[in-house]
Formats: sequence, structure tokens, C-alpha cells
Amino acid sequence: TEDLVVVDSGSNDGTREICLSKPVHYLQKDWEGYAANKNFGGLHTSHDYILSIDSDEILSDELIKSIQQEFAKKELKDAYELNFLSNYCGKWIRFGSWNPEWHIRIFNKSKIKWQVQDVHETLDIMPTHTIASLKGKILHYSYPTVEKHLAKIEHYTTLFAERAFKSGIKSTILK
Repeated sequence: TEDLVVVDSGSNDGTREICLSKPVHYLQKDWEGYAANKNFGGLHTSHDYILSIDSDEILSDELIKSIQQEFAKKELKDAYELNFLSNYCGKWIRFGSWNPEWHIRIFNKSKIKWQVQDVHETLDIMPTHTIASLKGKILHYSYPTVEKHLAKIEHYTTLFAERAFKSGIKSTILK
């Protein structure tokens, strides 16, 4: 059975209204960072495994079928890595550092958690964890416009600067 959890940190794009009209567990939470909010969402799930996707990501039909086949088995891995296909300003990026791009996005929540950091959250994977790759893709609609890309860069640089400041790292004009 599905157990859909949405963690919303003050969006103003209609997320709340959409979620309240669907069979999802909608949670509002102050922004504490990507990993902290994802771990919070994980606490409100009822199944052992989490499929973690962002609002700009969609599972391909092939990936859905691959997940269904894998979870029909009795023996499961601790985590599963998924291949991403990114869309930039309406174009699929098929070469370069964006393709192939693999990330672990399905994991056993009793064994694996998100590492709490400000930017580019990662899962705390140990060498003892078993990991498999699944067929299909997560379709990542990363940046619909160049302006959105620049805004995200500005957001990330602010997060990096805040993290450096909290860590006592100082910068000069030259840096």
C-alpha cells in the first residue's frame, strides 16, 4: 500500500491545497535544512522503506515497474540507487556530468538516515549496507529557466556562506 508523505516548509505554490485534495500525509514544518526535513518526513512513514523524491522529480514507467518487481521479492537490499535524467530549460541532458547520474533514493529507514548538513544532503551509507541499482529513471525537471537556475545558485551560495560562518571560517575580499 502507498504511504505518501509531503513535508512542506512554507511553499506558496499551491502545494498545501493540492495535498489536502489527495490521499497524502501532509506535514508543515519550519525549514531546518534538506536533510533535517527529509528525516522528519521519514518519521511519519508507516513502511520500512522510503522512496525519497523532490517535487521536481517524476518516476519513469520503467522505474515504477522495476521497483514493483524488486519489492515483490522476499530478500531486499538496504538501499537502491536510481538513475537520473535531468531536464534543463526544456532539454534532456544526455551527456556530461549530469548523465549518467546515480543517487540512492530508496532505503531502509531503520538502517539509513540523511546526514544533516545545509546543502546537497547525502545518505549515511556504511560499507556493510547492501545496495542494488534499479532499471528506469527519475526524470528530474531541474531548471525550467536560466533565471530559476541563477536563483538556485544564489540560494545555495547563501547556504554555503551561512555554514562557513557557523563553522568559524572567515573569508576575504579576494576569496
